[in-house]
Amino acid sequence: MIKINANQVVKKQENFWNHILFHPTDAIEDDWGRKILDEISKDKAAKMVRIYNMFEDIVSVGENGEFCYDYSLNDLRIEYLLEKGFTPMIAYGCVPPFMAVDPEENSSVSHNKTRYKGKMWTTSQPKDYKLWEEICYQYTKHIVERYGEEEVSKWRIHCLNEPDVANFFMRDASVDERCTEYCKLYDGFEKGVLRATDKIKIGGPAWAFYYEFMEGFLKFLKMENKKIDYICFHNYGTDPPSIQSGERPICVENQFTNFEKMRDLVEKYFPEGIELIQDEWGMGTGGFLNIERHPYYITREHEVFSAYYGQMLTKYAKEYTNLGVQMICLSGQHEMTTEFEGFRNFFSLNFIKKPIYNAYVLGAKLKENILADEIDGEYVTSLATKDDNGDLAILINYAEKYFDENLPDVTIPVKISGLDGKKKISVWKIDKDNTNPYRVFIKENMDEKLNEEQIAYLRDVATLKPETFALEANGELELEISTTANGTVLVQVEDEV
Repeated sequence: MIKINANQVVKKQENFWNHILFHPTDAIEDDWGRKILDEISKDKAAKMVRIYNMFEDIVSVGENGEFCYDYSLNDLRIEYLLEKGFTPMIAYGCVPPFMAVDPEENSSVSHNKTRYKGKMWTTSQPKDYKLWEEICYQYTKHIVERYGEEEVSKWRIHCLNEPDVANFFMRDASVDERCTEYCKLYDGFEKGVLRATDKIKIGGPAWAFYYEFMEGFLKFLKMENKKIDYICFHNYGTDPPSIQSGERPICVENQFTNFEKMRDLVEKYFPEGIELIQDEWGMGTGGFLNIERHPYYITREHEVFSAYYGQMLTKYAKEYTNLGVQMICLSGQHEMTTEFEGFRNFFSLNFIKKPIYNAYVLGAKLKENILADEIDGEYVTSLATKDDNGDLAILINYAEKYFDENLPDVTIPVKISGLDGKKKISVWKIDKDNTNPYRVFIKENMDEKLNEEQIAYLRDVATLKPETFALEANGELELEISTTANGTVLVQVEDEV
């Protein structure tokens, strides 16, 4: 049973969980990328969108050695995000090849041999950090002049991505060497940005997992009194080898173990407090690993991923206070060749909504005031919320710690005290039997090459459809919510007009 007191607000919590990293950035130029962003915008499934500024598209060298700047692609991308109502978060990087110590030191950062459109990520450090500072200044100056300080003050920018790992920075260096050079990179970034404005929020390092790197960076920030408005890092609950060995199976607790370790390290150097941003999260690492490489990632296609998200945001919202933004990385979007391939994205090959996407849509319906609740029952979590008009949105998850798919179906009584009058109830479900196109695809033994009728059918299956009904509340409202294993349910309670 879940008991909720509609009159007892225990905390106010802004929605930090409906944000995304849109990958690849340059898909914003293309119809298929815009189609994804259009749908996300229409459904209000995300607010902040992280992209790369892609210096390699912007800065070149003229015949006389002068820097030449072409912001046309950058502006097209940013303006599309703004048009759709998103707030940008921009990672500055990579170092343009002409400025690199070794312009041939590249990484694909992709399932295939190159990034999208045949591009590569230059992993080398700059040969002159003053040149790096200059391009950071010129870029920041451009966005301030084009969009205005009032607008860009709502954005966040940061320096590079995962500089502690070889895939993104100094491929053949040690972790200590990377840290030393990244501190120089951040120093140039900070100085360049501050020459243009002090109104935009800056941060770093979009850290991956080397704690010695992170501690070195934090020491540098404090010793050099560098401006930093937030610390951003990535949080993946586990990795394929740990899943395969059974050492660290997929489990939400892994997220919090990682988060607390990182939070404690940051607080050691910032006891006064600083915003923490998880600008990538996932059940497991490997955005470019699919079921071909790791079969267990079929969980990204069905109700386990949505249940994981629901459990995770519930615990963060109830128990933590200093997490400002959390983003899922939509990688693998341009890599798909089959319908349900196990990449970390919102839509299948034929633009069929996945359960994780619909979970984001439901998460966006939650309100700012978190209510007191009591739960009596195994495997059930609840996040009860209310807006200032008195409307309720309650997120309910039913899942075992390791997302056992053989849990029995369940009916959960829900009692909400503190309500009177006629109420409109709306119930949305994502579970094995509801809003789950992959399960229907398997159940009906569909061929991988879907025909148009099947695509339309699965798109309809994937569309959230609430059950609505009216109930009279006399001080208390009683409901019964049924779901299968790894179910995610959103219950909305409003005054009936």
